[in-house]
Amino acid sequence: MAALAVLCPLLVLALQGSGLWTAALQSPSLVIRVYPAANGVSAAAGVCAGTSPPSFSAGDVRRALFESANPKGSTAGATFSRCSSNRTRITAATSLVAEPVYLFCSGANDDQQWNIDGCSFEHFLGIAAAADAALTARGLTLSRFRHRVYLLPPSDACRGFVGLAQIGCLDAFDCRAWIGPNYWATPQSYVHELSHHLYLAHAGKYVDNGQGGRAFDQYADDTCYMGFCCADRCPNTPHAWQLGWISVQQLEGGLARGQALPVALPSQSLTAAGAGLRVLPAWSPGAPPLFVGYRTRHRGDAALDPSLASKVHVYSANITNQYDSVQTTWQAALEAGGSWEQPGSGLVVRATSTGPRAASVTVCRRGGMQETAASCLNELDWDCNGLAGAADPACLPLLPKRTTRRLAAHETAPSVQHSWE
Repeated sequence: MAALAVLCPLLVLALQGSGLWTAALQSPSLVIRVYPAANGVSAAAGVCAGTSPPSFSAGDVRRALFESANPKGSTAGATFSRCSSNRTRITAATSLVAEPVYLFCSGANDDQQWNIDGCSFEHFLGIAAAADAALTARGLTLSRFRHRVYLLPPSDACRGFVGLAQIGCLDAFDCRAWIGPNYWATPQSYVHELSHHLYLAHAGKYVDNGQGGRAFDQYADDTCYMGFCCADRCPNTPHAWQLGWISVQQLEGGLARGQALPVALPSQSLTAAGAGLRVLPAWSPGAPPLFVGYRTRHRGDAALDPSLASKVHVYSANITNQYDSVQTTWQAALEAGGSWEQPGSGLVVRATSTGPRAASVTVCRRGGMQETAASCLNELDWDCNGLAGAADPACLPLLPKRTTRRLAAHETAPSVQHSWE
């Protein structure tokens, strides 16, 4: 029995401009084809067991992808172009959405059996191979499309499945991704899976585990589209840097104890140059690099959750180049006056101001838990509380007391003279 597999060779993703790294991005243009694969009925046969006809059409897919097909709506193309300052674009001119093809309910791929209603990687590979063969038989030149996305058919087994993708693209292999049956028309599902092709891993944070402890959830960073689907937003600061979409200010170990370094952060949502801070706490072996960024509700972040907008966000991530497919960890969202300290390194990030287009922060290396006479005299912020010298109430008992004497009536100097003991 045949099943309808709507397979769309979908995207030719063009990466325009140079990357952040010494080495350029792996390709100035990425060619992607997406195959929405839908279990359903053929003209001659019924529905495969455990499956149903697709809920979306190829036109729905185009409207989820291309700004030209949906100029006022949310699209994957709009997210890429707006979040990357047009460095990365998906357009109908360089992409293809195929009309449905019909596949058998089961088959074999390299001696591996697959079923059209299967919901595991082995089944997905078989569906992809069968779809490739069907499209080749139609006369489509698949070598044009290095990156391929397959839209899976509705099935009982894959009812809650969102997507899966290979991470990165090896020279000898095409990149493949699969989208679940309920997400064909969801732009962020494509953005997320295609970004795996660009070497991005997931974006998570530590959450309450329900047992009085904390556990890492690899999808829980709501500031990044590499977290949970499907709200429209841009990547977080470390991922935007990894993609080459922004540059960051670098601080690599040159921070003395008690030193507080002021940094201006333009909104990453508006500006690419210097739109983040990367700190390597070299004095603390094993401490991961920190990334600090500021997000506002503009462009690709126009729909960013209001609770996350106009805040300074702190992340940790062992990302050193564009090929580092490692998860990022959201650590804190800071309003003006708020601070966060990295455990172990004593590095304190403090938001000193936030505005409609930029924020100001200080990065301080804690010297100790409280001020000392030496730190106060040298106007160091030893405890990294944002205050130093005479401006810190903790320093007042530690600083030399001021004395005064009255001048004689014939003296022309001011009536009170201050001196340090």
